[in-house]
Amino acid sequence: MSAQPATAHPTEVPDLAALLVDAVTTLAAAACRRSLLLTVDLDDEPLDVALPSVAWHDLVVSVLARAVVTLAPGTEVALSLTRDAGLVTLRLADTGPGVAPAASDGGVTREAVEALGGRLDVTTVAGVGNDVALTWPAAAPGRHLVAV
Repeated sequence: MSAQPATAHPTEVPDLAALLVDAVTTLAAAACRRSLLLTVDLDDEPLDVALPSVAWHDLVVSVLARAVVTLAPGTEVALSLTRDAGLVTLRLADTGPGVAPAASDGGVTREAVEALGGRLDVTTVAGVGNDVALTWPAAAPGRHLVAV
């Protein structure tokens, strides 16, 4: 008999597009009550990042929840998930009034994103809106991620 190493968690290749859609679905009713229009644009190819899918999902829900609570009724919120040059980027762009850069982190602290190996970039234009980009290195092809 050979000894097999015990694993605490099953491995997975998470579908970030499905996780994003699930996060949007989680907050859709609240967004509807505030008359927010959410749109989602997904990359055609499967995307994954080297972090636990639960942590990524929770971060996305946090960003969206903050947007739902703080944006004015009637605001349009465009979400996109793309891969470019070895990076996966989740972008949240809104048509709100724009806010001061110190307050425009999308409800996520830079430290929280960086703790997950990512980068947070915020662009705000008064009277035009906010653009919040959360970026991580794409996982290596065939890499399996641990669900926690």
